[in-house]
Amino acid sequence: MFLAIGLFKMLLVDLVFFRCKEQLSFELDFKTKTNKIVKNTYLKYCFGLVLLIFCTKNFAQVGQSNGVKLTLGATTAEVEGHFKSTGVVEGSTLRAKGLATNDYQIVNPVYANAEGNLITGYKTSYYSIPPAAFRLNLYIYSDNTSYYQSDDYVLYTGSYVGFYSESTDKYLLAPLNFQHKSKLSSLKFTFYSFNPKFIQGSIIRTSLTSPQNETTIFTFNTPVANGTTVTAEFPVDLIEIDNQNYVYTLQLRSSTNNWVITSIIGASIEYRDM
Repeated sequence: MFLAIGLFKMLLVDLVFFRCKEQLSFELDFKTKTNKIVKNTYLKYCFGLVLLIFCTKNFAQVGQSNGVKLTLGATTAEVEGHFKSTGVVEGSTLRAKGLATNDYQIVNPVYANAEGNLITGYKTSYYSIPPAAFRLNLYIYSDNTSYYQSDDYVLYTGSYVGFYSESTDKYLLAPLNFQHKSKLSSLKFTFYSFNPKFIQGSIIRTSLTSPQNETTIFTFNTPVANGTTVTAEFPVDLIEIDNQNYVYTLQLRSSTNNWVITSIIGASIEYRDM
């Protein structure tokens, strides 16, 4: 289209200048007819220029449709390439073959990514465990008259849970609640200890039909804290959660086998919501 317009411009310009040259050749008396030649040449040049602009404008204009309406019958109509709409695309049933699982027992969630494309897969989420969630597996409460170091002393605040427990063989427990079929990918844990110690952590899975059947599915050991606060993060090998048949608990043990002046700040577990 643009090539044809360009050729038309060239032919039109040549025609205008050819006519001007022809007029000049017939006007021989330069003394008496100079003004006439100049006026005729100028008028024809202006006429040709106006005609050129008018034709170019009309040839360059291309009509645009305001939209396309598809009326489909009972059969399926296939469109190759990309289909783009700035309005609403709706229907009684919308299906994308690329998101099919081919298994009626598997239903994957659909998300919109940064580009606006609909994708299936997982979404990264986090489950936090506050300090108030941790409990000793066995309490010996103070009677408020004894010096607290003679008993298992527990102090709960919003930012930490502090222990002074001289008794041994005690451990901490906190419940874990994840979405069914989610997969654990990492664990972050923070604690403080006045005396040198590290924490041995485990995720315990217990069967709902056989409560005595406990299984350790993940373990970790923190660095040593000695009058300092330690934060450690550990990768988890995508352990899948089955809430239909099991319950889950985070268990913490002290390397010194007691909880003398120890504070648990909390934990955060990253998981993939499938």
